[in-house]
Amino acid sequence: MRLLLLAPPGAGKGTQGERLATRFRVRHIAAGDLLRAEAQAGSQLGLEIAAHQARGDLVPDQIVLDLLTPVVVEAAARGGYILDGFPRWSTCMRPRRC
Repeated sequence: MRLLLLAPPGAGKGTQGERLATRFRVRHIAAGDLLRAEAQAGSQLGLEIAAHQARGDLVPDQIVLDLLTPVVVEAAARGGYILDGFPRWSTCMRPRRC
């Protein structure tokens, strides 16, 4: 199973993602959780992520992809995943722009 949850912030993607992951026994991958964890880890990538977050900017897609790709590949090899929080473009923050 490979499922992508798309909705505005606060719509319940994380809650539903966790429920679905438990139900279907796949990994729930929350892009925001991975970004926060990497920023807290203090790695070189984490420092770059933290700088974007501190400015209130979206973390660039390429950085998110670099962080997500190995996690998604591993989860896919283990039966699937539910991904929430990516893709996330600033134009998607406005209704009917995605």
